[in-house]
Amino acid sequence: MKYTTLLYRYSIVLLLGCTTSYGAWASPLTEKTRTIKETFEVDEFTTVDFRHRRGDLTVKHVSGSTGTIELKVIVRGEVDEDMQQLLDAIEADIDKSGNNVSIKTQTNIVSWSSSSWLFKQRHKIVLKNGKT
Repeated sequence: MKYTTLLYRYSIVLLLGCTTSYGAWASPLTEKTRTIKETFEVDEFTTVDFRHRRGDLTVKHVSGSTGTIELKVIVRGEVDEDMQQLLDAIEADIDKSGNNVSIKTQTNIVSWSSSSWLFKQRHKIVLKNGKT
């Protein structure tokens, strides 16, 4: 009985030591932001269609003949080059045909997979240009 209690106590101490030492080798996440701003002409007969997949979308009505879309992209990660690549891959396409305006956010992402090991999570993103 004493042996199992002793083993149990050492297991807890070892587990606590492993979890606290994780913070010493974990890379801190940084954040990068990019703002995309586009304008287009509108009138009282214009219909606007939004096709947006990721993040929040806020629509505001402002009087006048100019419509504006402002897209704020936030990427969090560990490697600056990878974060910048993902920021550059996101676009806003505006297509005006007659009285119709179509606004579509393009991420140019072909696939996105995630894996985790212990407390570390990794994402692999493949873009249309073939970069990962």
